[in-house]
Amino acid sequence: MIRLFVAMRIPYEVRKGIFNLIEEILPDHDKYKWEHIEKIHLTLKFIGSMDEKYLSDIGNKLSFVENYNKFHFSITGFNFFFRFKNPQIMWVGLRTEGPVKGLVREIENVLTAFSVPRENRDFKAHLTLMRIKDNPGNEFIESFKSFKVPEMNFSADEIILMQSILKPTGSEYKELRVYKLK
Repeated sequence: MIRLFVAMRIPYEVRKGIFNLIEEILPDHDKYKWEHIEKIHLTLKFIGSMDEKYLSDIGNKLSFVENYNKFHFSITGFNFFFRFKNPQIMWVGLRTEGPVKGLVREIENVLTAFSVPRENRDFKAHLTLMRIKDNPGNEFIESFKSFKVPEMNFSADEIILMQSILKPTGSEYKELRVYKLK
């Protein structure tokens, strides 16, 4: 079994720009365990564990994404996903000029042929920056939520079928297939 997801590649300059903002907000940011800059991506669909024998078929079925034009995004601000009133994930939101939700629905439709369940929640375009184990406190949370993000616009033109390999030190990602957008 392999663990898979479909992601949109975010340009390196944008990822670096986000981490520069984090340094501006929180000069002692090094004491927190951030996602590695190389791993930052926009998850379009988490597939989960899949028998490796379906990998080629999934890769071929997803090739329809190459019919899409590149997507234009802007960064909206920092926020958190909470569970039982405790922050679990810190993320930065994305606004898009384009049919990203339609793309996500189409990906989900294609993957139902492989018994991949549809997501029940609405798609929320975001980049995960940190998985939080210990609550950093309200001051930390408010410093990010209240930060006025300067205008950051960018385009993304690659979608990737990725493998996530779970290790004791965290997950590692392996690109299995890259799809270029128009």
